[in-house]
Amino acid sequence: ADRTVKLWDAATGAAKGVCKGHKRGVWCVKFSPVDKVVASASADGTVRLWSLSDCACLKTLEGHEGSVLKLAFVCSGMQILSTGSDGLLKLWTIKTSECVDSFDEHTDKVWALATAPGDDGWVATGGGDSLVNLWVDKTSEMEEEDMRATEEKVLKEQELSNALRAKDFRRAAALAFELKQPYRLLQVVQDIIALDDLGVLKTVVKPFTPEQLATCLSYLRDWNTTARNSYPAQVLLHAIFCSFPQSRLEKVADIKALLAGL
Repeated sequence: ADRTVKLWDAATGAAKGVCKGHKRGVWCVKFSPVDKVVASASADGTVRLWSLSDCACLKTLEGHEGSVLKLAFVCSGMQILSTGSDGLLKLWTIKTSECVDSFDEHTDKVWALATAPGDDGWVATGGGDSLVNLWVDKTSEMEEEDMRATEEKVLKEQELSNALRAKDFRRAAALAFELKQPYRLLQVVQDIIALDDLGVLKTVVKPFTPEQLATCLSYLRDWNTTARNSYPAQVLLHAIFCSFPQSRLEKVADIKALLAGL
């Protein structure tokens, strides 16, 4: 209630220091498992980290829209979880003082927060909504998935370059759509124009799906804004109109708005 965090000598019962800085009462205090630091959660909406040596405030974490009710150190003391009266569970990285994620699965104040003994990858929260939610850390799985996605993208970009060199324009166009790289699709069109055989362009356009057509038309709208790219844009648009009947084009999402933009 006095808005302070007091440190005591457990052996003697003597006061060792006072951490001052919170503007409202303190709801929770936790010691870091790795550093000489203590963290406190306050009704002023902040989490503060204090040095045990001199009780100085080292960091202030702000982001909750109400009282911070509970906190816990996780990830070997590198991060902090906090819960609040705003119903949120927040994850903070101590080094950067940033809230890296917020989880909104409660509809009332989150009064309880606990990590599994010996495994802070499992977390439980309890709220005023009469719910206990269990959480599991999927960071490593997500990092592996991101790494696989990056590797796959690199391989596809290499395949696209190889397709362009081999003049396999249909495959190059398909990969440009997959990779969401309008410049690469423009390069396909420019390379075909350089061959002076626009019949090739029709064979490239013919397999386009309605989704690819919508994406392509949005690219054309952007290319048309620059004089350098307007001619390839018009050539590709002509190939699309020659390759697809009106009934097929009408199935393209937002076709009227896309064509109006051209």
